[in-house]
Amino acid sequence: MKQKKILIITYYWPPAGGPGVQRWLKFAKYLPENNWEPIIYTPENPSYPLLDESLVKDVPKNIQIIQNKIWEPYQLAEKLNKKNKKFKAGQFDVGKNQSWKSKLSIFVRGNFFIPDARKFWVNPSISFLKKYLETNPVDVIVTTGPPHSLHLIGKGLKKYFPAIKWIADFRDPWTEISYYKHLKLTPGPIRSTENWKKKFFRLLILLWLLAMAMLKTLEKLVLTLLVLLMDLIKKSSIKSPLKTQSLHCHISVFWNS
Repeated sequence: MKQKKILIITYYWPPAGGPGVQRWLKFAKYLPENNWEPIIYTPENPSYPLLDESLVKDVPKNIQIIQNKIWEPYQLAEKLNKKNKKFKAGQFDVGKNQSWKSKLSIFVRGNFFIPDARKFWVNPSISFLKKYLETNPVDVIVTTGPPHSLHLIGKGLKKYFPAIKWIADFRDPWTEISYYKHLKLTPGPIRSTENWKKKFFRLLILLWLLAMAMLKTLEKLVLTLLVLLMDLIKKSSIKSPLKTQSLHCHISVFWNS
């Protein structure tokens, strides 16, 4: 049987530490046993909040890893102040512990870097991977977030390669994540974020959610998907729900508690 190929787009990869790297590192280890060849796409020069060199030994020896340079403002922020390093992991002071520098940094992060500060890797990655996939086809594309800007890479590639299945892996909620309410978003960025989410779900093939903490997120997403489906039905030529007609829209939600 011919081995299928899966392109995994992930920001976190060894020597990155923390829980964000674990899932797809383990998948990459065992997928070949199930007739899947994983191909990893990850930044060449990432700015990780945590490092764990011990995870390097878990990377399969023969795995294909392709990389592209990333520019992210955290690299500059950390040079200005070492304390800004914790921002990369969504950690920052709140309430009385906030200095004016911290308040300014959080405001800039929330209102100018939507959906997150790794957004500058999106367009270069789409261009880079478009060229790669034209000569190296795959069966499935996986985007895993946070950072959720990586899902926009999947969205962009889906436009050029509609036949490729796309899996969007949400390790954490998007706007329901704990620190989102502390980002001091103004109305404009809030609307922009919601618009991004709507555009994203219109192209979604498979949504993978993890952890019971995301139950409310799942409920909201299901309602959003139902609204989108009703909108598609209204715009189509369907006169009765009893008639069969393909809307070219297939969405699967995987829930793992």
